[in-house]
Amino acid sequence: MEYEKQRVVTDGVPKEDAEYTNAVKMGPFVFVAGIGGKDAKTGELIKDDLKKEIEVALTNIKTLVEAAGGTMENVVKTYIIVKNEQVYQELKKIRQRIYPQWMKIFPASTAVLGDLIGGANIEIEAVAIIPDE
Repeated sequence: MEYEKQRVVTDGVPKEDAEYTNAVKMGPFVFVAGIGGKDAKTGELIKDDLKKEIEVALTNIKTLVEAAGGTMENVVKTYIIVKNEQVYQELKKIRQRIYPQWMKIFPASTAVLGDLIGGANIEIEAVAIIPDE
């Protein structure tokens, strides 16, 4: 079976830079590029509210997966870069609160500490598998 690579497009997330795509779908697979807590309308990073920045980053992932035809239940893997341990601890609290609303089984996940571009506190990549109907 041959799959065609498709760009996932939605106005519900910040526009990507010219050299990459926010998400790509190929067959049942959706690959979401690292995306942070940027406001979809302004494209500006949410800097003064850590909880909101994390929630927006997670919501951006959800929006892209839904634009590809799936739900958060289809997310099988996340890779998360956090600025420091404080951000990671806040991320854990927020995921425990909102993930049960979005999915029954949480995705496999890796989190690492790292410097992020533009002063961001978090960046999340995701992989989803959306079975054919």
